[in-house]
Amino acid sequence: MQESESFLPTSSHFLREYAKHIALTNKSIQQRNQIEFLGPSGISGRMISIALNPKDTNELWVGSASGGLWRSDSAGRGKDTWKFVPLGYPVNSISAIAISPFNTKTIYIGTGEVYSFTGTDGGVYKRTLRGSYGIGLLKSIDGGLHWNVVSSLPMNHHGINKIVFHPFDSNQIYVACSNGLYKSEDGGKQWNFAIQNHYISDLLIHKDDSLVVFAGIGGHLSPDYNIYKSIDGGKNWKPMLDQYPHNNGKIMLAAYAKNKNLMYAILSDTFETTHILRSKTQFETHTVTSTK
Repeated sequence: MQESESFLPTSSHFLREYAKHIALTNKSIQQRNQIEFLGPSGISGRMISIALNPKDTNELWVGSASGGLWRSDSAGRGKDTWKFVPLGYPVNSISAIAISPFNTKTIYIGTGEVYSFTGTDGGVYKRTLRGSYGIGLLKSIDGGLHWNVVSSLPMNHHGINKIVFHPFDSNQIYVACSNGLYKSEDGGKQWNFAIQNHYISDLLIHKDDSLVVFAGIGGHLSPDYNIYKSIDGGKNWKPMLDQYPHNNGKIMLAAYAKNKNLMYAILSDTFETTHILRSKTQFETHTVTSTK
């Protein structure tokens, strides 16, 4: 039997006591988890990407929906800590950031805030097509001082959602885009589709078995909506879900650091979260947890 999460006492006395309990609980939570504003301030745009230097966690990078790329060398703390990072290209939407764990001077950024498989009109005619096109994938090999467009990965007005380095092989890089999943096996010189003609919203590589890869396939008007799994490094894929075909939003993935087989997925429709899935079997089976 599953307990109801919406139970409330019926008498006015118990309702008052219940309200006091909730207020004290919320106050306690707020005291334990103080939210600190880090900035950057005085710019326009939502922050839609973030990355920490894995070898120096004071080095923090964030990307804005319309305000470009920013960097802090003090983990975001302190007056004037944030510095705008000029890219040398006419693009303001930084949707993904990845710092190489093998050489932290090598940084990739993905551009374009695209929520639909069909592209974007900036939200002018349809809210679901909000966002903006990017110019593809940019790369720096000197810690962000200079940038170049990765011309071997043509975006054709699509957007980039996630960039993932292979945990053990510096030559393998995945890029999840609004038109498919790209993979490079030579350090970013050449790229090939691992999944084509699908909106790839997220990517997860198993930290103990790097041949096991998961892709969240969704997004507005995407021809498919599922979590796909590969056990051969992205050569072959199989869908893992069979009961959520009608959603029309992103799928986001995460694994528990102390138990790599414990995984979570957030499923969404166009404007709301619909399900949170929890799996101990790499999504061979799963349970549905509360979205509250």
